[in-house]
Amino acid sequence: MPSLPRVAVILAGGEGRRLWPASTPQRPKQFLRLFGGRTLLEATWERARAVPDLEDVWVVTGAPYAELTRSALPDLPAEHLVIEPSAKNTAPALALVTGYLSRRYGDAAVLVLPADHYIPDVAAFAAAADRALAVAASQDALVTFGIEPTRPETQYGYIELDEPAPPAPPAPPAPSPATPASPAVAAPASRQDGRVAGGGAGDPAADHGAASRMGSRDGAAASGPVSAGGGADRACRVRRFVEKPGPEQAAAFLASGRYLWNSGMFAWRNAVFRAELEAVAPELARLARRVAAGEAQAAWEPDWHALPAISVDYAVLERARSIYCIRAGFAWDDLGSWLAVDRHGPRDAHGNVVLGGAPAVVQRSSGVTVLAEDVPAVVMGVRDLILAATRDGVLVAGKDSLAGLRQALDALAARLRDAERPCGPPPAPVVRRMPVTDP
Repeated sequence: MPSLPRVAVILAGGEGRRLWPASTPQRPKQFLRLFGGRTLLEATWERARAVPDLEDVWVVTGAPYAELTRSALPDLPAEHLVIEPSAKNTAPALALVTGYLSRRYGDAAVLVLPADHYIPDVAAFAAAADRALAVAASQDALVTFGIEPTRPETQYGYIELDEPAPPAPPAPPAPSPATPASPAVAAPASRQDGRVAGGGAGDPAADHGAASRMGSRDGAAASGPVSAGGGADRACRVRRFVEKPGPEQAAAFLASGRYLWNSGMFAWRNAVFRAELEAVAPELARLARRVAAGEAQAAWEPDWHALPAISVDYAVLERARSIYCIRAGFAWDDLGSWLAVDRHGPRDAHGNVVLGGAPAVVQRSSGVTVLAEDVPAVVMGVRDLILAATRDGVLVAGKDSLAGLRQALDALAARLRDAERPCGPPPAPVVRRMPVTDP
């Protein structure tokens, strides 16, 4: 039985407003060199290449960042750079690249990686990715990476785990790229929290029947994925996803031992993901089908622009029929905010972090994070502060007030628009008559 090719997809299209002014629409966070000499995108590429038996890496990004991506990743083949026609969040981006993967491989074991994660232990990541891809290759299921929580975090989504998964059945044969789509859509069963799971659907790329998914239509579980080892290596069923909780709920999640942070990293068979699109997101499935069929961008681009900007978590994962979780087993963070940068920067004896290429001096201060680019900085006599100074702006904020950064940036944008708007009609030109003298 031929094994499925392994490919990684890096999502590199975000803007990263919560890291302003270092991250801007002209140079978003995936192109920042926060720790060391590599950009976040380069570090993600290197982690992907470390996964055993990985055949190819693909990158999805927006048109404004295509040249930045090519510059950062000179070894990326041109045909593996997928350009979004406009920013649409992760669900449309993954539907788009799924179509290209179907055209190229027919089916594949796919590893999905955001480009803005902090994962210092590359070997541990590669081992976990190897396990996740093994589960995904052998199952009609989506696989997510769960991170063991270390604090009652209110800015991350959570995964509630069910019982450990039983051993896996044999993997189905891989279809050829020419296999036609045969969608079969079934209504997913309701869950107690209002989201949905259970049920079944056909695989539009591999034409597997609905009964092979999670068993019966009422959501009863059949035997399924997978023992990739023992204990913590075992894949577990996902009972539900929970959005960002409040402080008390987050503390209860931490104490229970049944909840992991939702990392936003996934593994699945390309054909299985397309089947889920057919079942729960037909407009995304239509895009994937048209791209897989080789239609020109001019033909499918109107479908793209009609799509909502929605995450894959909302559009697919929270309604998918069969989801398993791999306990990641490595240190992880989402570098989407200044507090995340503060957690991982090199600290002095007083807990201060200094980053950036410009000189910076911090005196009689504690718990301060400074990023200075293009201009030098001096910080004196303060504590628990974020200072970021670049050519694009200056941020000075208490760490406990960063939750309001988006609103502050909206207010700043309004001020900038007002400053550029002319106030009243322009003054009338002054005409001076020159005296006329007789010759």
